[in-house]
Amino acid sequence: MKIMPNIKTLSLDCSPESFVNQCSKELLASDQHEMWLLVNYPLQQFWLSDAPAIRLAAFYCLKRQASSIHIQWAVTDQVDELPQALVADESSSKSYAEICTALNLAYFSTEQALQLQAINIAKPWGQEIWYTGMEERGVALVAAQNLHAPLPWVLSALPQQLCGDQLQSLVLLKILDPLPQAVFGDLYFELHQKKREVYVVTAVDENAWPDGIGAIRFGFNQERRASYVSDLLFRQAFAAAVKSYQLVRQQIDVLVDELRQRDGFALNQPVAADQLEAWLAEVPIALSVQERELRQQMDVFTDDLPLSVGDVVKVPCLTPHSLQHGVRTVEFQTPVYERLIVSFAQKVLTQSHWDTDKACQLMSIEQPEQESLSVLRDAAGVKIELVVEFEDFYVHRVSLQP
Repeated sequence: MKIMPNIKTLSLDCSPESFVNQCSKELLASDQHEMWLLVNYPLQQFWLSDAPAIRLAAFYCLKRQASSIHIQWAVTDQVDELPQALVADESSSKSYAEICTALNLAYFSTEQALQLQAINIAKPWGQEIWYTGMEERGVALVAAQNLHAPLPWVLSALPQQLCGDQLQSLVLLKILDPLPQAVFGDLYFELHQKKREVYVVTAVDENAWPDGIGAIRFGFNQERRASYVSDLLFRQAFAAAVKSYQLVRQQIDVLVDELRQRDGFALNQPVAADQLEAWLAEVPIALSVQERELRQQMDVFTDDLPLSVGDVVKVPCLTPHSLQHGVRTVEFQTPVYERLIVSFAQKVLTQSHWDTDKACQLMSIEQPEQESLSVLRDAAGVKIELVVEFEDFYVHRVSLQP
């Protein structure tokens, strides 16, 4: 098998970008206008347990445009098959785009933005829609020509140019899409020690919130706090209320797990709210009444922040919070995978315990402040506001007049 003579091939044990940059300089110094590269290289799959390495093949087309280089590239794990498709007698008359199309390879360009293709991750309270998520539960995609490739593969071909060599620490962009039913669509009441989150409200379900004002459970009721002699007693009383609720919650979860197995569902499989309601209808009435009463006794310690479409919530570290049912948001967050679950009105599917004791020791019980947005520009029909500015990312809101 003889690869097309105008293709430079190389097998590497590191990122291919240095080789691509070297070839770009060669192309600029030559009288050629185009150069093709075929490079295979390893990628540590950092989003999987033990981060196993996978070998990828990147197929590049470098085009000279004046004094700069325009790069097209495709990435595949078909490391052996791709060279076979580039033999001289079969591919010499085809263009780069034609070859990629024939091989069902999505190809990308440094002249165009990457089109993120979301993946949906089922949750007990609804779903998360990931645009940059890379975890064992799923990996976001990049789309082109009605095809797609995994986001980390695409970025690994030019990691410095595309993401400043920050492939493992991209800001997480996702949509939180809770169910509209009360309780079933309420997220975990949780806090973070390092992770920073920003929510932008994009929709409020009118059936769940007829007046268009939803909510996020956000910190603690300051009047309730003031009714205790000390903050220590307030924390202890809240922790006791959570633990009382957790006991009845566990009893119900055990019963529902038996019904899950009876009906052929996995114990930690997210299910539709109507299915969960059907199982809960089989729980003894006395136990259901006790659950509701203890949940209300627990919730009176907390506070709600009203939310409408367009509102922005910056979640301070150590502040417990729980987005409520039917409130859809875009979320920006730092890629730190840590949380402490204080409580949840359903079975937690991703871990076998709550983190109430540690959370109650660390949590802030101060009233969280929500500052107004700083206006960076407001002229000629364009208003730009600073939603948040952290060390590693910022978010602007741009409003345009018609």
